[in-house]
Amino acid sequence: MEPIQIIVIFDKKNFMKKIVFNLILILLMFFLTIVPSKLWAYGYRDIGTTGAAFLKIGYGARPAAMGDAFVAVYGDINSLYYNPAGLYDISNKTVSFMHLNWLVDINYNVLSYVSPIENNGVFGISVSSLDYGSIERTVETGNSSSPYRKEGEYSAFDRMFHLSYSDKFKLFNKNAKYGVNSKFIYQKIDKESAQGLAFDLGMQYDFNEDFVAGFMLQNFGRLSKFEAQTDKLPLNVKLGASYRFFDDRFMTALDLNMPNDNKIYINFGAELFVLPKDYGFNLGIRAGYNGIESDRKG
Repeated sequence: MEPIQIIVIFDKKNFMKKIVFNLILILLMFFLTIVPSKLWAYGYRDIGTTGAAFLKIGYGARPAAMGDAFVAVYGDINSLYYNPAGLYDISNKTVSFMHLNWLVDINYNVLSYVSPIENNGVFGISVSSLDYGSIERTVETGNSSSPYRKEGEYSAFDRMFHLSYSDKFKLFNKNAKYGVNSKFIYQKIDKESAQGLAFDLGMQYDFNEDFVAGFMLQNFGRLSKFEAQTDKLPLNVKLGASYRFFDDRFMTALDLNMPNDNKIYINFGAELFVLPKDYGFNLGIRAGYNGIESDRKG
């Protein structure tokens, strides 16, 4: 009787890929069947209960035009705010400045700088300032006919100094990028002030040249007391994905936000570059939707 030979070929790469995709599928099924009813109420009862609300204001014209759907977008200096992992793909020293005329007399200014470090990732720094302008001061008089009187003005502002670092590593034979933010916060209202320290942790995973997934834990930290009360920071957990079409000329992006002081909401954005990549300049057309439950919704 001839001996029987059995040959087993084990493709480790495809095996690991199947495991990852099956895990993603299982988690997705779990999310769609069990989690929604519990998650959708997360943070809703705590609307308006966090401090340092200026940490929720993003910056940069590009992400704003895309509805703030930016957690899986890379190679842009505005990733300092949206996901520091996306800084890794910046290959040149970059400077950015933004001035925003916000509601009433509020002004928001951000100055940012990013620099690649040879074979050692990318370093970023940002300074932001939110000024509320002059606010009328009133005091109680004890007079029922005229209970308050004007007594000059005072000011209020928020400041933040922001350090970032990003690098990459291999995960299942694909590029995975990570980024970390350290934020030093200072707030002042009249004579009262508070300080705080917050951290962001972000990741991006390149499934291929076109499809990128992103994760971000934003504003993990604490504030000191404002006189007698301490407020928690506006913590947010973000999941996102982006996909590029037509030789990187068209991109769509989707973010799922899970804040601790609002309902879960979705951001969606799209971007089209009109000219082919080999031109020395280009024109980008963008559109987006921001689903946050506030007066900015839409």
